[in-house]
Amino acid sequence: MGIESRDYYRQPPGGDYTGGPTRHGLPRVCKYLIIANVVVFCLQIFSVRTPRPEDLGPHYGTELRQQLPPISVVQTWFQLKTDKVLQGQVWRVVTCAFCHNREDIFHVVFNMLFLFWFGKTLEVMYGSREFLLFYFLGAVISSVAYMGLEMVTGDRIPAIGA
Repeated sequence: MGIESRDYYRQPPGGDYTGGPTRHGLPRVCKYLIIANVVVFCLQIFSVRTPRPEDLGPHYGTELRQQLPPISVVQTWFQLKTDKVLQGQVWRVVTCAFCHNREDIFHVVFNMLFLFWFGKTLEVMYGSREFLLFYFLGAVISSVAYMGLEMVTGDRIPAIGA
């Protein structure tokens, strides 16, 4: 019995391992996840405002607030904050996976590059539905683990990234 008889070695019917009949060889779910991540990243960059006193606390003066970088509105709504999730904003458990560091372009570039490389292979091997479930389940499990770590250590630092 050779390696050729194994399921993962054989080509799927009607195409190769690049996704068969999909456009540009990229499976549908992988393509939409990359597009969604890039759109959220662009929204993080372009939807900014100046920090308010309630964002920073009362000990920051007006002149210090003016020196701070602008705050992304999308990031404040999507980032993982344990206190906000416990108050009912449960969407943050999933949406934090779509946010990336807006000051470092390589964060989103390398994440999308790895999603392109490995996501394409996983989606073709397991199917679109299972791949999407795997992606969201990974986001939820990592968010819950981060929130548990925050509760144990007492630190309250927002999290972003996949």
